[in-house]
Amino acid sequence: MICGETHLRNEIYNKNFSEENFYKKLIETEKPVIIDIGAHTGESVDFFSKIFPKAEIFSVEPDPESYQKLVNNVASNVTTFNAAVGSSNKILSFYQYDKSHLNSLYPINKESQDSLGYAESCIEKKIDVSCITLDSLVDKLDLTDVKIDLLKIDVQGAELDIFSSGQNALKKINNITLELNLFDFYEKKNNFLSLESLLHGFELYAITKLSQNPKNFRTDWVEVFYKSLT
Repeated sequence: MICGETHLRNEIYNKNFSEENFYKKLIETEKPVIIDIGAHTGESVDFFSKIFPKAEIFSVEPDPESYQKLVNNVASNVTTFNAAVGSSNKILSFYQYDKSHLNSLYPINKESQDSLGYAESCIEKKIDVSCITLDSLVDKLDLTDVKIDLLKIDVQGAELDIFSSGQNALKKINNITLELNLFDFYEKKNNFLSLESLLHGFELYAITKLSQNPKNFRTDWVEVFYKSLT
């Protein structure tokens, strides 16, 4: 359905847009400070390092196997930290899967209606990991007096746990990019209302990616970008 000139605007957008252009426009310094939560094996480190070669990046990953690969992959401008980031400072259960990018503090929902087949057959291994709050992480990384240019979050369902105990840290952050899970793939679902109730002083700037479900046509997850209003 065509309404007005939206399709024409989107055509121009698609011609001009690239992730590199997006981040260069919104992060104006050549030496940004970036906290990368849910670093996996270093994919996001590689992405941001190519755009900002002089960036100072702090990468956090809880899974010990992925963390070891992360350490082996990153350069000297990256500080790594082996922990989950969540709502409290304690030891928590962490769920490992054969597809390691699906690892989470929350188990996969075996009765998921949004899964395309993996949830029913996934093999799960539960381990213990150290968990730290966002406020404690910023303090531990010695960033309490530093303005953080970008907070990146990709934690498979635990997004809101990070913000619930990170209100002091949020005051030091200029921009946030995160993957927000909306589907029932994990045993915890999230939504925009709950997210924005925790992001005081931020506004939604862009929805940069969508994952659309081919089975039931819902939106499974979105990648969103928030900017500080201060």
